[in-house]
Amino acid sequence: MPPILLRITKRRTAWEPGANVQETIETEFMRDGRIDLRPSVYQLEAQNEVVIHAHAEHAANAGLDPPRGGNNVDLSGLQATPMVTNSRFRFTREVHHEVVFQNETELRNFLVTVLANLAARAYSTQKRQLLGYVAQKLNEHDEEWLGFCLDAPNSRKWGCPG
Repeated sequence: MPPILLRITKRRTAWEPGANVQETIETEFMRDGRIDLRPSVYQLEAQNEVVIHAHAEHAANAGLDPPRGGNNVDLSGLQATPMVTNSRFRFTREVHHEVVFQNETELRNFLVTVLANLAARAYSTQKRQLLGYVAQKLNEHDEEWLGFCLDAPNSRKWGCPG
């Protein structure tokens, strides 16, 4: 199975049935008051455990407090380019990519297709799955997650020992 281009979403409602393109752009593709035509994605295998892995690392690196699940979406059908990121986690550094839209019209047209096919493109995660993944990594004494627990200000909400 070919890899997917997973977009970790900001707001669950932007990717639910009935969401419109304008709402999705305003929620998911705005940066500093402008439309972001170079959104980040993770190029990875379409397996639940891999999606949970990427989502947990993405959320921890972004400092989300508390961690939460989401309706993540596959943006496959676009060309993706590896992109350097400062993630504290090796996996998300290695699979981090960006897609490039030439203009707002191209983004809008692509989103019409994505929103019309959400059932086939959705990769939902739940908070309990993310916390379960972190608990597993801590039980395995994973160095990256142990380091997160030592210096992240919100680490207790992630299940780190206090």
